[in-house]
Amino acid sequence: TRVEKQALEAVEELLKLPETAASARLVVDLRGIAGGEGSVAYDLAALFAVGDLGELRSRGETLSTFSSATTPKWSGRLAVLTDAGSQGPSEILAAILRQSADAELVGSRTFGHAGRLASRALSSGATLFYSDAFFTGPDGVAIDRGLEPGVVVQATRQSLGGGGGSSVDVPLQRALDLLLQDVAERDAA
Repeated sequence: TRVEKQALEAVEELLKLPETAASARLVVDLRGIAGGEGSVAYDLAALFAVGDLGELRSRGETLSTFSSATTPKWSGRLAVLTDAGSQGPSEILAAILRQSADAELVGSRTFGHAGRLASRALSSGATLFYSDAFFTGPDGVAIDRGLEPGVVVQATRQSLGGGGGSSVDVPLQRALDLLLQDVAERDAA
């Protein structure tokens, strides 16, 4: 999956479902998502956050700004799954959700590169590709380093019951435990 217009449309439809609308908790899985469009990441973030969402910056110059003035389509507790395969637009989305929607990042450090790709033809006939600008989150810091989750979980799958038994997605399970923690605490009281 990539962060593209089709993903935005799919998330908008998901948020319209009665069972999603009635839920107070949501897990967003950005593991292994490295492609797509930066502008769509900001559009996706606007479904969950309001205000200044970030910028596209090149050497101290702001090239574009991204914000949302509309009421978010969903506002509940969020957990965002990340890993080293989370890169570019997925990192933009993760940064915004953490900074503006109080989402908890769960998993492992992201790749650390949300830049705009540019190219230049060389006299040898080769093409040089490079980043000429970087996207930021609401805090204005360029996403040129990996995002460190608040809840670090290195394992991806763990077997249950020995040998050939079923496996569990450990980061997903940790995110679910985190989101349900307040329910368990309330029930214990």
